[in-house]
Amino acid sequence: MATQSKPQAASSAPSYTVPFIIVTALFGIFGFLTNLNSNLRPQTGGHFNLNHMWSNFVTTSWFWLTWSSRCPAAG
Repeated sequence: MATQSKPQAASSAPSYTVPFIIVTALFGIFGFLTNLNSNLRPQTGGHFNLNHMWSNFVTTSWFWLTWSSRCPAAG
């Protein structure tokens, strides 16, 4: 009897290492910037002579900017 060889398993399985590193790095960068933005809000208000409402607008505008930049990627 002749021996039958098994077909080789396809080694074309996708590797998710690089996308995982990119997404993790972006998450860390945006998290760091958001934390930095929240901590710098009182200083920006004092530096630019902003009242409490306008200094809070700095943080609000950051979240609107990140939301509007991510919205096209969701669709």
